[in-house]
Amino acid sequence: RIMKQKYQNDFAYKVDVGKVRIANQDQANVLTNSYGDVLMLVADGMGGHNKGDYASKLTIDFLSEEFKKRKKGFISIFVAKLWLQYIVGRANKLVFNTGEKSVQCKGMGTTLVALFIHKNSMVVLNIGDSRAYLYHNDKLEQLSEDESYVEYLKRSGQLSEKEAAKRKDKNVLLNALGIYPSISFNSRLLTYHNEPLLLCSDGLFNNLKEEAIKNIIKENLAAKEVVNELINMANKNGGSDNIAVCYFTRKQHD
Repeated sequence: RIMKQKYQNDFAYKVDVGKVRIANQDQANVLTNSYGDVLMLVADGMGGHNKGDYASKLTIDFLSEEFKKRKKGFISIFVAKLWLQYIVGRANKLVFNTGEKSVQCKGMGTTLVALFIHKNSMVVLNIGDSRAYLYHNDKLEQLSEDESYVEYLKRSGQLSEKEAAKRKDKNVLLNALGIYPSISFNSRLLTYHNEPLLLCSDGLFNNLKEEAIKNIIKENLAAKEVVNELINMANKNGGSDNIAVCYFTRKQHD
């Protein structure tokens, strides 16, 4: 007999072109399997003339298909982490090789933030500056680490938080998927206690302060409403870029 899940998942994802850009280079997806595992994905393509939109779509489609294709569950979070690292490596090869074969696509790349939930654990993996957040005790905690030039200057003490916010080169990345034949990335193993989770591209956090993001999550709305509200607010504040948002929360049954 199938064990009844103690949890009710509520999730949504959406991509919006914003108010300034003509093309949309962001992609997002949330997938679940029959074992209760969850995979959340956001990618922000780069290289306007170099098909950044194609790089992000290729990446999200490939990772989503690999998750769907896997017929057996994961025996532990460690196995899930190895699997995620392996398929991200393959996605990198796919984007790089596709770029090498075509003049239009040469040099295309994408950021990626992926979050995998297995029971009460999760893996957060990121490349570039798309972010993962967790909401807990009235705080919004960033789980991913921006791989950008400004973030590097901040971490090495060469820039203050205030100075960093004013920099024009905020979008200069130190890492991206698909640019080189092999890839390096940050991945973290964390415990998960059903807190709300948010994945987003820089189109959200550059147009909406973390305090404002937190206040929307705090309202305890349905996932779809959270996503719509975040995008609407980012657009109200200028919508200077494409916006990708994934939101997930798990309610416990009585």
